[in-house]
Formats: sequence, C-alpha cells, structure tokens
Amino acid sequence: MNRPTTLTILAVLGTAALGHAQPAKHTLKPLAKAAQASEVRAVASNPSTHLGRVVLTGYVGLATPSRGFVVIDNTEYRNGGFACLTVPEPTKIPVVWHGTAPKVKDAVRIEGILTKTAKGYTFTATKVSKS
Repeated sequence: MNRPTTLTILAVLGTAALGHAQPAKHTLKPLAKAAQASEVRAVASNPSTHLGRVVLTGYVGLATPSRGFVVIDNTEYRNGGFACLTVPEPTKIPVVWHGTAPKVKDAVRIEGILTKTAKGYTFTATKVSKS
C-alpha cells in the first residue's frame, strides 16, 4: 500500500525530532540575515524541492527539551490553533534542535538543513529565534 509522501516525511521527521536519528554533519556557511523564509506547508508538501538550507517561520506546537520541537504552519495556527497537530496533513514539521527549546505558542524563525535519509527527510535546526 502506498502512503502519501507527507505522512512518511512527518513520521520520519518525528522520529528524528525525538532523538532516534542522527543528523548528517554539514559544513555549510551561515545564511544571510535576509534569507527568504518558507511556509511550513510548502516545505512539508514537497520536501524534495527544498533540500539543503531552509528558513522556516511558524508557531511552536510541541516541544521536547534538548531534542526538538514541532513547528506549525502560520496560516494553520491562525485558523485553528493546535488542531492541525492531530491531522495527517502537511501543516507541521518536527525540528531536531538540541539547544534551549522555544515555548509552545512562540512564533519562531528557524534556520536549518533539510536532508533526505533512507527513511524520509530530516530537518535539523542550526539557529532558532523568536519572530
């Protein structure tokens, strides 16, 4: 049975966000401050077109200290709050982040690297700031 790509991506990203997968090492230069941010839905819907450096903006839906958090699409958060966390749609992305986790409901800007793995995709943050 074929599963929608989005569900596979979120399941794998969720596993990575919980610390069960190790992110690949990267030696990329920092992003320019003016880097254009992508919507969570756009990246979650078609991750293969966003591989490499990505900047996301959204709201924190869940957080696990020292492991990561889930970022929710801006529009989805404004329209339904956290309801999108329970639906299998491309409205959220788990983020691997080993720094201090932002708080639930924080608006955040996340710089990171989206990589393809054997099981799907992993988004590892390199910088997280309140927006």
